[in-house]
Amino acid sequence: MNSEVFFSLVNNLSLLLVLGFLYELMYPGFSSKPSRVRQLLIGGALGGIGMVIMMIPWEFTSGITFDTRSILLGISGLFFGTVPTLIAMFATGLLRIFQGGSGTLTGLLVICSSGSLGLLWRRAARTRPEALSLQGLYLLGILIHIVMLLLMFTLPLPVATSLLRVLTLPVLIIYPLGTALLGRLLHGRLQQNLLAHQLQASRERMLVTLRSIGEGVITTDEQGNIQLINPVAEQLTGWKQRDAAGKPLVTVLHMVDEQTRERYTDRFRRVIEHGVFDAPAELSIVRALDGSERLIAESCSPIRDTSGQIVGMVLVLRDQTEAKNMQERMQRNDKLESLGILAGGLAHDFNNLLGGIFGYIELAHEMSSEDAVQSFLSKAMGVFDRAKAITMQLLTFSKGGAPVQESFRIEQIIQENTAFILSGTDKTVIYHIADDLLPGWGDRNQIAQVIDNLVMNARQAMASNGQLTITVRNVPKDCIPSLLSTESSYISVAFEDTGVGIPKELLTKIFDPFFTTKEHGTGLGLATCYSIMEKHHGMLDVSSTEGKGSRFTIYLPAAVEHLDAEIHSQTTRLFSGRGTILLLEDEEPMREVLEQMLRGFGLEVLSAADGDEAVRFAQEAHESGRSIALAILDLTVPGGLSGYDISERLSELFPGLPLIACSGYSHDPIMARPKDFGFQGSLQKPYRKQDLIAVLSRYLEG
Repeated sequence: MNSEVFFSLVNNLSLLLVLGFLYELMYPGFSSKPSRVRQLLIGGALGGIGMVIMMIPWEFTSGITFDTRSILLGISGLFFGTVPTLIAMFATGLLRIFQGGSGTLTGLLVICSSGSLGLLWRRAARTRPEALSLQGLYLLGILIHIVMLLLMFTLPLPVATSLLRVLTLPVLIIYPLGTALLGRLLHGRLQQNLLAHQLQASRERMLVTLRSIGEGVITTDEQGNIQLINPVAEQLTGWKQRDAAGKPLVTVLHMVDEQTRERYTDRFRRVIEHGVFDAPAELSIVRALDGSERLIAESCSPIRDTSGQIVGMVLVLRDQTEAKNMQERMQRNDKLESLGILAGGLAHDFNNLLGGIFGYIELAHEMSSEDAVQSFLSKAMGVFDRAKAITMQLLTFSKGGAPVQESFRIEQIIQENTAFILSGTDKTVIYHIADDLLPGWGDRNQIAQVIDNLVMNARQAMASNGQLTITVRNVPKDCIPSLLSTESSYISVAFEDTGVGIPKELLTKIFDPFFTTKEHGTGLGLATCYSIMEKHHGMLDVSSTEGKGSRFTIYLPAAVEHLDAEIHSQTTRLFSGRGTILLLEDEEPMREVLEQMLRGFGLEVLSAADGDEAVRFAQEAHESGRSIALAILDLTVPGGLSGYDISERLSELFPGLPLIACSGYSHDPIMARPKDFGFQGSLQKPYRKQDLIAVLSRYLEG
């Protein structure tokens, strides 16, 4: 074997391998599916490498040269595909034509056959992976160069024979080996890049998963430094991924015990050191950079490598704030419901007693002619509204107490009641009321009671020259609290004072019945407000900073369709009429007072102590042709028929008869929506004479 030929071909092969290695450094992002632009660039680079190695060939004779372009083009077809290979073939073909000589045609045929065989081998490799093994690449090299040697017969026979005698052995030794070496270089690079792409795709899928789950996730290295923090954890901690990466976990995660408020500093260190996590029995608190706090339940696990060594940990944070609020709300509702059973019965009996007591007092006041007696009776009547307010508070805890739904301008109630409560004090009030404010929907009297309580609490919490800021606005759909229905519209009213604030440990107790920090408080004020807002399908929320003040916010359903006429006459006037009134009242004192009042108006009264007696009176009146102008029916008759039980029978006897529901215990919705149950109106016990006059005036006059 000619050593000169051997070393010349080896040098050319070495140049090809060096250029191939440099190509890898220039194009580290090798991909099995490059873009069209990238294919053009790859083809140009391969063509350039081919032209360089063709500049340093082994020359057999003038015009007949040998180099390693056949290796390059075969490997190009196998790994880079059609477009780059055709470009490389075109570039090397142009140079071969430019070089000229008797071997030009043979050189062009070698270029075409090498690239084509590489492309065919690429197709075979798709179904037979072993084609890319070292043996498969070596076989490709043998095939390409056997074809190359056969193409030598396109030269004149004497030249071809002489050439093959010199070249066959070096070519079959060097070129297949060079093909295998260059192929393995590119194949290893391909596998490396495919693995990198898979890892990147896996990381992206993991990040997408972490972003989509509802828990906060934080991963660290073995030193406890943060590697990844997902968006939920970003919201909980206030740190962004770009700022948190590389920082110690204790710097980013400010977590304290819910009960003791002690900060956790080394609890997670045991996970990395020993692979053990001591799960807390209670919830923890995560404090964000802005000072906001969320209740969370956490779990933590070590991250191990393939050898089982701990290389980090993953921490999962589950926000339990809303769940805890819901649990406390349900517990509070259970307390209110239990209290309501007692309060409803007390309110019913107390209202009947109040109605009788103050009815007698009012009758005595009208009949007495002595000034001193009338003065004392007037003062006694002045206590009526206060006593009635107490029973109304009790009613809000009962199963009833349903709000009388109507639309109203809440800003008017706020301004009037606030001005009255703060009058004569050194406290100031600032209003922020939206211009496009919707009307409220609910019971104006109960909402007024909520406003009174909250303003009074703010007044008592503030020192001299305190300031109360009241903000009233429509709640945007995306800002409706999660505990409320997003299908409704709401108004929010925020009362923000500059008072002493509420300690954190008391915030969960302030709505409990009978809980108070005031020396002479009853503990019913905020509990009443809470219960009223619950019955209105709204809510009452609180936030406070001790020493800086408190903020109470009520969310009230808005009336979006209409605004009821705001005509509520509270004046007492004289009344006289005629007709027969059917009265059902089981409490004798209350029944006697009503009889006296009705007869004092010039009306006849059929007074019944139970439903059977009332039906009998109505039946007798019907049979005798006597008409009944109005029926006042008590809804609660222990052991007998109630007003609701006999309402249908009365309507059959006297079609169009106005029926007025009357009760001191609103255990059903009849008092709030009388027309839905066949009644025309309602009278809430205890009531005064002017309340009775208002009903009579509406149904008996005109």
